[in-house]
Amino acid sequence: MVVRFIVHVDPPQTQGISADISLTRAQPLLGKVRFLGVALIWTVLLLAAIEIVLRLFLWSPKNWFSDPEVGTYRTPNTEMMQSQEGYSQNRVNSLGLMSPEIGAKTRPRVVFIGDSFTEALEVSQPERFASRIQAQLPDVEVINAGQMGFSPVNGLRLVLKLRREVQPDLVVIGLNDGDVDDLFDTTRLHLATSPDGTFGIAREEKAESFRELRDFVEPLSRHSALFYFLFSRGMLRVHNQQDRLAEKFRSPSGTPEISPVPSLSPDMKRAVPWLFAEFKKLELPLVVLYFPGLDYALDGCHRQRTDVGELYHQSADQLGIPIVDVGDDFCARFLATHEPSNGFNNGHAGVGHLNLVGHQIIADRAAPVIHRTLEESARPSEGAQ
Repeated sequence: MVVRFIVHVDPPQTQGISADISLTRAQPLLGKVRFLGVALIWTVLLLAAIEIVLRLFLWSPKNWFSDPEVGTYRTPNTEMMQSQEGYSQNRVNSLGLMSPEIGAKTRPRVVFIGDSFTEALEVSQPERFASRIQAQLPDVEVINAGQMGFSPVNGLRLVLKLRREVQPDLVVIGLNDGDVDDLFDTTRLHLATSPDGTFGIAREEKAESFRELRDFVEPLSRHSALFYFLFSRGMLRVHNQQDRLAEKFRSPSGTPEISPVPSLSPDMKRAVPWLFAEFKKLELPLVVLYFPGLDYALDGCHRQRTDVGELYHQSADQLGIPIVDVGDDFCARFLATHEPSNGFNNGHAGVGHLNLVGHQIIADRAAPVIHRTLEESARPSEGAQ
Protein backbone atom coordinates (compact mmCIF):
# COMPACT_ATOMS: atom_id res chain seq x y z
CA MET A 1 0.00 0.00 0.00
CA VAL A 2 1.41 3.38 -0.98
CA VAL A 3 0.72 6.33 1.24
CA ARG A 4 1.20 9.77 -0.26
CA PHE A 5 1.65 12.93 1.78
CA ILE A 6 0.88 16.22 0.08
CA VAL A 7 2.24 19.38 1.74
CA HIS A 8 0.83 22.75 0.69
CA VAL A 9 3.14 25.75 1.28
CA ASP A 10 1.84 29.23 0.83
CA PRO A 11 4.07 31.11 -1.69
CA PRO A 12 4.48 34.30 0.42
CA GLN A 13 5.65 32.17 3.36
CA THR A 14 8.29 30.48 1.14
CA GLN A 15 9.68 33.88 0.12
CA GLY A 16 10.07 34.90 3.75
CA ILE A 17 12.01 31.76 4.59
CA SER A 18 14.38 32.33 1.64
CA ALA A 19 15.06 35.92 2.71
CA ASP A 20 15.85 34.82 6.26
CA ILE A 21 18.29 32.19 4.97
CA SER A 22 20.02 34.78 2.71
CA LEU A 23 20.43 37.24 5.60
CA THR A 24 21.79 34.51 7.84
CA ARG A 25 24.39 33.55 5.24
CA ALA A 26 25.33 37.23 4.59
CA GLN A 27 25.92 38.11 8.24
CA PRO A 28 29.38 36.39 8.53
CA LEU A 29 30.49 38.04 5.27
CA LEU A 30 29.34 41.46 6.44
CA GLY A 31 31.16 40.91 9.72
CA LYS A 32 34.39 40.11 7.89
CA VAL A 33 34.06 43.17 5.69
CA ARG A 34 33.38 45.34 8.74
CA PHE A 35 36.43 43.85 10.53
CA LEU A 36 38.68 44.40 7.53
CA GLY A 37 37.44 47.98 7.20
CA VAL A 38 38.16 48.74 10.86
CA ALA A 39 41.57 47.03 10.61
CA LEU A 40 42.40 49.06 7.50
CA ILE A 41 41.45 52.31 9.21
CA TRP A 42 43.59 51.51 12.27
CA THR A 43 46.50 50.47 10.05
CA VAL A 44 46.35 53.75 8.14
CA LEU A 45 46.16 55.71 11.40
CA LEU A 46 49.13 53.77 12.83
CA LEU A 47 51.25 54.32 9.73
CA ALA A 48 50.33 58.01 9.74
CA ALA A 49 51.34 58.28 13.40
CA ILE A 50 54.69 56.56 12.72
CA GLU A 51 55.27 58.87 9.75
CA ILE A 52 54.62 61.94 11.91
CA VAL A 53 56.89 60.75 14.73
CA LEU A 54 59.69 59.95 12.29
CA ARG A 55 59.47 63.36 10.66
CA LEU A 56 59.36 65.19 13.99
CA PHE A 57 62.12 63.36 15.84
CA LEU A 58 64.09 60.75 13.87
CA TRP A 59 64.02 60.65 10.07
CA SER A 60 63.06 62.59 6.98
CA PRO A 61 62.00 61.77 3.45
CA LYS A 62 64.80 61.76 0.91
CA ASN A 63 65.87 65.37 0.42
CA TRP A 64 68.68 65.22 -2.11
CA PHE A 65 68.78 64.91 -5.87
CA SER A 66 71.29 64.68 -8.71
CA ASP A 67 72.14 68.15 -9.95
CA PRO A 68 73.54 68.10 -13.50
CA GLU A 69 76.07 70.79 -12.60
CA VAL A 70 77.44 69.73 -9.21
CA GLY A 71 76.20 66.16 -8.62
CA THR A 72 74.36 65.01 -5.49
CA TYR A 73 72.75 68.04 -3.89
CA ARG A 74 70.30 68.89 -1.11
CA THR A 75 66.72 69.77 -2.06
CA PRO A 76 66.25 73.50 -1.30
CA ASN A 77 63.75 74.68 1.32
CA THR A 78 63.31 71.34 3.08
CA GLU A 79 63.34 70.22 6.70
CA MET A 80 65.57 67.34 7.74
CA MET A 81 66.04 65.14 10.82
CA GLN A 82 69.22 63.14 11.36
CA SER A 83 69.56 60.48 14.08
CA GLN A 84 71.74 57.74 12.57
CA GLU A 85 74.91 59.16 14.13
CA GLY A 86 74.59 61.94 16.64
CA TYR A 87 71.43 64.00 16.26
CA SER A 88 70.29 67.22 14.61
CA GLN A 89 67.25 69.07 13.30
CA ASN A 90 67.99 70.97 10.11
CA ARG A 91 66.58 73.27 7.49
CA VAL A 92 68.06 73.45 4.00
CA ASN A 93 68.09 77.01 2.70
CA SER A 94 66.91 78.19 -0.71
CA LEU A 95 70.32 77.46 -2.26
CA GLY A 96 70.33 73.85 -1.06
CA LEU A 97 72.85 74.50 1.72
CA MET A 98 72.86 73.63 5.44
CA SER A 99 73.32 77.28 6.26
CA PRO A 100 71.09 80.23 7.19
CA GLU A 101 69.49 82.13 4.32
CA ILE A 102 71.97 84.34 2.48
CA GLY A 103 70.98 87.95 1.98
CA ALA A 104 72.70 90.96 0.49
CA LYS A 105 76.46 90.94 0.87
CA THR A 106 77.63 93.31 3.61
CA ARG A 107 80.97 91.76 4.69
CA PRO A 108 83.59 89.30 3.38
CA ARG A 109 82.20 85.84 2.74
CA VAL A 110 83.94 82.57 3.55
CA VAL A 111 82.52 79.43 1.92
CA PHE A 112 83.28 75.99 3.33
CA ILE A 113 83.05 73.11 0.86
CA GLY A 114 83.50 69.41 1.54
CA ASP A 115 81.58 66.21 2.18
CA SER A 116 79.58 65.04 5.21
CA PHE A 117 82.45 65.99 7.55
CA THR A 118 81.91 69.63 6.56
CA GLU A 119 78.12 69.42 6.34
CA ALA A 120 78.24 67.96 9.88
CA LEU A 121 74.67 66.76 10.38
CA GLU A 122 75.76 64.79 13.46
CA VAL A 123 75.62 67.92 15.63
CA SER A 124 73.25 70.89 15.68
CA GLN A 125 73.98 73.87 13.48
CA PRO A 126 75.39 76.18 16.20
CA GLU A 127 77.85 73.44 17.23
CA ARG A 128 79.34 72.86 13.77
CA PHE A 129 82.85 74.18 13.20
CA ALA A 130 81.61 76.53 10.47
CA SER A 131 79.16 78.12 12.92
CA ARG A 132 81.78 78.25 15.68
CA ILE A 133 84.17 80.04 13.30
CA GLN A 134 81.36 82.47 12.48
CA ALA A 135 81.08 83.24 16.19
CA GLN A 136 84.85 83.83 16.43
CA LEU A 137 84.93 86.01 13.31
CA PRO A 138 81.83 88.25 13.54
CA ASP A 139 83.13 90.58 10.80
CA VAL A 140 82.99 87.70 8.30
CA GLU A 141 79.97 85.85 6.88
CA VAL A 142 80.55 82.09 6.98
CA ILE A 143 78.58 79.85 4.61
CA ASN A 144 78.56 76.08 5.13
CA ALA A 145 78.28 74.52 1.65
CA GLY A 146 79.26 70.98 2.67
CA GLN A 147 77.24 68.25 0.98
CA MET A 148 76.89 64.58 1.91
CA GLY A 149 78.71 62.32 -0.56
CA PHE A 150 80.73 65.11 -2.17
CA SER A 151 84.21 64.52 -3.51
CA PRO A 152 86.66 67.39 -4.13
CA VAL A 153 85.57 67.23 -7.78
CA ASN A 154 81.99 68.03 -6.72
CA GLY A 155 83.40 70.78 -4.54
CA LEU A 156 85.19 72.38 -7.47
CA ARG A 157 81.98 72.48 -9.48
CA LEU A 158 80.08 73.85 -6.48
CA VAL A 159 82.53 76.73 -6.05
CA LEU A 160 81.95 77.67 -9.70
CA LYS A 161 78.20 77.69 -9.02
CA LEU A 162 78.42 79.60 -5.73
CA ARG A 163 80.84 82.10 -7.19
CA ARG A 164 77.99 83.43 -9.27
CA GLU A 165 75.38 83.24 -6.53
CA VAL A 166 77.10 84.28 -3.28
CA GLN A 167 80.40 85.89 -4.42
CA PRO A 168 82.79 84.31 -1.89
CA ASP A 169 85.97 86.12 -0.80
CA LEU A 170 87.67 82.96 0.48
CA VAL A 171 87.07 79.23 0.01
CA VAL A 172 87.93 76.61 2.64
CA ILE A 173 88.35 73.12 1.17
CA GLY A 174 87.53 70.42 3.73
CA LEU A 175 89.42 67.17 3.06
CA ASN A 176 89.73 63.79 4.73
CA ASP A 177 91.65 60.63 3.85
CA GLY A 178 88.80 59.10 1.84
CA ASP A 179 88.57 62.07 -0.53
CA VAL A 180 91.65 61.00 -2.45
CA ASP A 181 89.94 57.68 -3.26
CA ASP A 182 86.71 59.48 -4.24
CA LEU A 183 88.47 61.39 -7.00
CA PHE A 184 88.06 58.42 -9.34
CA ASP A 185 84.81 57.00 -7.94
CA THR A 186 82.54 56.57 -10.96
CA THR A 187 79.35 56.65 -8.85
CA ARG A 188 79.76 60.43 -8.48
CA LEU A 189 81.38 63.27 -10.41
CA HIS A 190 84.93 62.04 -10.89
CA LEU A 191 88.18 62.52 -12.72
CA ALA A 192 88.72 60.70 -15.98
CA THR A 193 92.16 60.25 -17.53
CA SER A 194 92.53 60.87 -21.26
CA PRO A 195 94.99 58.90 -23.43
CA ASP A 196 97.53 61.73 -23.22
CA GLY A 197 97.41 61.59 -19.40
CA THR A 198 95.45 64.79 -18.79
CA PHE A 199 92.48 64.90 -16.43
CA GLY A 200 88.89 65.83 -17.11
CA ILE A 201 85.66 65.75 -15.10
CA ALA A 202 83.13 63.02 -15.95
CA ARG A 203 79.53 62.50 -14.87
CA GLU A 204 78.54 59.72 -12.48
CA GLU A 205 77.73 56.32 -13.97
CA LYS A 206 74.42 54.71 -12.95
CA ALA A 207 73.69 51.00 -13.24
CA GLU A 208 71.06 50.45 -15.93
CA SER A 209 69.96 47.14 -14.37
CA PHE A 210 68.25 48.93 -11.46
CA ARG A 211 66.61 51.74 -13.43
CA GLU A 212 63.05 50.40 -12.97
CA LEU A 213 63.57 49.89 -9.23
CA ARG A 214 64.95 53.43 -8.86
CA ASP A 215 62.04 54.88 -10.80
CA PHE A 216 59.61 53.09 -8.45
CA VAL A 217 61.44 53.90 -5.21
CA GLU A 218 62.30 57.55 -5.92
CA PRO A 219 58.84 59.17 -5.53
CA LEU A 220 58.01 57.04 -2.48
CA SER A 221 61.31 57.96 -0.82
CA ARG A 222 60.71 61.66 -1.43
CA HIS A 223 57.20 61.67 0.08
CA SER A 224 57.42 59.16 2.95
CA ALA A 225 59.91 59.19 5.81
CA LEU A 226 58.73 55.70 6.84
CA PHE A 227 59.30 54.19 3.41
CA TYR A 228 62.70 55.88 3.06
CA PHE A 229 63.68 54.67 6.54
CA LEU A 230 62.71 51.05 5.83
CA PHE A 231 64.27 51.08 2.37
CA SER A 232 67.54 52.62 3.63
CA ARG A 233 67.79 50.14 6.48
CA GLY A 234 67.05 47.26 4.14
CA MET A 235 69.71 48.34 1.66
CA LEU A 236 72.19 48.81 4.51
CA ARG A 237 71.58 45.24 5.66
CA VAL A 238 72.08 43.96 2.12
CA HIS A 239 75.37 45.81 1.76
CA ASN A 240 76.60 44.63 5.17
CA GLN A 241 75.75 41.04 4.31
CA GLN A 242 77.55 41.36 0.99
CA ASP A 243 80.63 42.69 2.78
CA ARG A 244 80.55 39.79 5.26
CA LEU A 245 80.25 37.22 2.50
CA ALA A 246 83.01 38.86 0.52
CA GLU A 247 85.33 38.78 3.52
CA LYS A 248 84.43 35.17 4.28
CA PHE A 249 85.11 33.85 0.80
CA ARG A 250 88.20 36.01 0.37
CA SER A 251 89.91 34.18 3.22
CA PRO A 252 90.78 30.46 2.69
CA SER A 253 90.29 29.78 6.40
CA GLY A 254 86.80 31.26 6.36
CA THR A 255 87.72 33.92 8.93
CA PRO A 256 87.47 37.57 7.89
CA GLU A 257 90.72 39.26 6.98
CA ILE A 258 91.62 42.81 7.89
CA SER A 259 91.63 44.84 4.70
CA PRO A 260 95.00 46.45 4.04
CA VAL A 261 95.26 50.23 3.94
CA PRO A 262 94.91 51.24 0.28
CA SER A 263 97.97 52.77 -1.33
CA LEU A 264 98.08 55.82 -3.54
CA SER A 265 98.09 55.09 -7.24
CA PRO A 266 100.21 57.15 -9.65
CA ASP A 267 97.03 58.83 -10.93
CA MET A 268 96.04 59.81 -7.41
CA LYS A 269 99.46 61.33 -6.80
CA ARG A 270 99.04 63.45 -9.92
CA ALA A 271 95.36 64.21 -9.39
CA VAL A 272 95.61 66.02 -6.04
CA PRO A 273 98.08 68.71 -7.23
CA TRP A 274 96.07 69.04 -10.45
CA LEU A 275 92.89 69.60 -8.45
CA PHE A 276 94.51 72.16 -6.16
CA ALA A 277 95.77 73.99 -9.26
CA GLU A 278 92.21 74.02 -10.66
CA PHE A 279 90.98 75.63 -7.45
CA LYS A 280 93.83 78.12 -7.69
CA LYS A 281 92.66 79.12 -11.19
CA LEU A 282 89.49 80.51 -9.62
CA GLU A 283 91.65 83.39 -8.34
CA LEU A 284 90.09 83.18 -4.89
CA PRO A 285 92.03 82.93 -1.62
CA LEU A 286 92.08 79.29 -0.47
CA VAL A 287 92.59 77.40 2.78
CA VAL A 288 92.79 73.61 2.99
CA LEU A 289 91.28 72.09 6.13
CA TYR A 290 92.47 68.52 6.63
CA PHE A 291 90.98 66.17 9.24
CA PRO A 292 92.90 62.87 8.99
CA GLY A 293 91.58 59.50 10.04
CA LEU A 294 92.93 58.45 13.43
CA ASP A 295 93.17 55.25 15.44
CA TYR A 296 92.52 55.95 19.11
CA ALA A 297 94.13 53.23 21.23
CA LEU A 298 95.41 52.60 24.74
CA ASP A 299 98.99 52.98 23.54
CA GLY A 300 98.36 56.31 21.89
CA CYS A 301 96.81 57.98 18.87
CA HIS A 302 97.95 57.17 15.35
CA ARG A 303 97.22 58.45 11.85
CA GLN A 304 95.68 55.85 9.57
CA ARG A 305 97.14 57.10 6.27
CA THR A 306 100.26 59.24 6.50
CA ASP A 307 100.71 59.07 2.71
CA VAL A 308 97.50 61.01 2.09
CA GLY A 309 98.43 63.73 4.55
CA GLU A 310 101.87 64.10 2.98
CA LEU A 311 100.30 64.40 -0.49
CA TYR A 312 97.87 67.09 0.69
CA HIS A 313 100.66 69.04 2.41
CA GLN A 314 103.04 68.85 -0.56
CA SER A 315 100.36 69.86 -3.06
CA ALA A 316 99.20 72.81 -0.94
CA ASP A 317 102.75 74.00 -0.19
CA GLN A 318 103.72 73.97 -3.86
CA LEU A 319 100.89 76.38 -4.65
CA GLY A 320 101.23 78.49 -1.50
CA ILE A 321 97.86 77.40 -0.09
CA PRO A 322 97.66 77.44 3.74
CA ILE A 323 96.72 74.05 5.17
CA VAL A 324 95.25 73.43 8.62
CA ASP A 325 95.97 69.86 9.74
CA VAL A 326 94.13 69.05 12.98
CA GLY A 327 95.48 65.50 13.40
CA ASP A 328 98.06 66.42 16.02
CA ASP A 329 95.50 68.53 17.90
CA PHE A 330 93.04 65.63 17.98
CA CYS A 331 95.72 63.28 19.28
CA ALA A 332 96.94 65.75 21.91
CA ARG A 333 93.39 66.16 23.22
CA PHE A 334 92.90 62.40 23.34
CA LEU A 335 96.17 61.75 25.18
CA ALA A 336 95.32 64.45 27.73
CA THR A 337 91.64 63.64 28.34
CA HIS A 338 90.95 60.28 26.59
CA GLU A 339 88.22 62.05 24.62
CA PRO A 340 88.26 61.15 20.92
CA SER A 341 87.25 63.81 18.43
CA ASN A 342 85.13 61.36 16.43
CA GLY A 343 82.13 59.19 17.27
CA PHE A 344 78.88 59.38 19.25
CA ASN A 345 76.93 57.45 21.86
CA ASN A 346 74.57 56.07 19.21
CA GLY A 347 77.54 55.03 17.06
CA HIS A 348 81.09 54.02 17.96
CA ALA A 349 83.40 56.14 20.08
CA GLY A 350 86.48 57.16 18.12
CA VAL A 351 84.93 56.11 14.79
CA GLY A 352 82.88 58.11 12.33
CA HIS A 353 82.17 61.80 12.00
CA LEU A 354 83.33 64.69 14.15
CA ASN A 355 81.76 65.15 17.57
CA LEU A 356 81.59 68.30 19.69
CA VAL A 357 85.24 67.95 20.74
CA GLY A 358 86.39 67.74 17.14
CA HIS A 359 84.31 70.69 15.98
CA GLN A 360 85.65 72.93 18.75
CA ILE A 361 89.27 72.01 18.00
CA ILE A 362 88.81 72.69 14.29
CA ALA A 363 87.19 76.07 14.91
CA ASP A 364 89.97 77.15 17.28
CA ARG A 365 92.68 76.11 14.81
CA ALA A 366 91.07 77.32 11.57
CA ALA A 367 89.64 80.69 12.61
CA PRO A 368 93.03 82.49 12.99
CA VAL A 369 94.28 81.07 9.66
CA ILE A 370 91.12 82.22 7.87
CA HIS A 371 91.37 85.67 9.42
CA ARG A 372 95.04 86.01 8.46
CA THR A 373 94.42 84.78 4.89
CA LEU A 374 91.63 87.29 4.38
CA GLU A 375 93.83 90.11 5.64
CA GLU A 376 96.68 89.07 3.34
CA SER A 377 94.37 88.86 0.33
CA ALA A 378 93.11 92.40 1.02
CA ARG A 379 96.58 94.03 1.18
CA PRO A 380 97.28 94.29 -2.58
CA SER A 381 93.95 96.05 -3.20
CA GLU A 382 94.65 98.44 -0.32
CA GLY A 383 98.09 99.22 -1.75
CA ALA A 384 96.61 99.87 -5.16
CA GLN A 385 94.27 102.44 -3.70
